[in-house]
Amino acid sequence: MVQLFKHLVLAAALAGGATAALGQKSSEIFIPIGQSPGLSGKHTVTARVQSVDAAQRSMTVVDSAGAVVTLRADAKTAVWLDRSQVKLPNRKGDLSDCRKDMTVEVKYRNNDARAAAVEWIKVQASE
Repeated sequence: MVQLFKHLVLAAALAGGATAALGQKSSEIFIPIGQSPGLSGKHTVTARVQSVDAAQRSMTVVDSAGAVVTLRADAKTAVWLDRSQVKLPNRKGDLSDCRKDMTVEVKYRNNDARAAAVEWIKVQASE
């Protein structure tokens, strides 16, 4: 009986964690750059845009350490405009919203920076 109870507690804990992850995924659009709980600074990179090639769906950025990184977006990559600094609601964006010298936060797909593919991009919008 004790063993069954332990399995039920473990199953409930795992299910709760999955729900929390799904909840954050659906609300990520509303979280300002650099403030994603458990992600920012661990599985994301905040950088300054150096160039964007919309036709190739790629963007070159410079991170805080000065490293130049080329990122690849695909059809599944979400782009969000973080308009929190101008006290406007955040909204969905597009790769064309990314321009030179803008601040972005990117989350690599599967938390793998070597792949260069990104799951989402948040763009610091000024309007």
